Amino acid sequence: MFPVKPLDPSVLDRLMNSPKSIRYRLPHLHDRAKQDLAAGDSLAHQRTMLEIARVEREIDRQDALLQKALQAESASA
Repeated sequence: MFPVKPLDPSVLDRLMNSPKSIRYRLPHLHDRAKQDLAAGDSLAHQRTMLEIARVEREIDRQDALLQKALQAESASA
């Protein structure tokens, strides 16, 4: 077996919270919310919906930062 080096927490955080990975989570969260409803677990559904809201806010925040950076870049060019 090959030795496995532990990842630096900052690298792991960057990988898990990158714009691409956050956008990838959204469809899975919607599927989980549907499964929670189908199972009749309203508490799990509420938690999943809160997580969806948090992810959507983060996506909006990242989009706003990207838009601001693009505007600054086009203004300086």
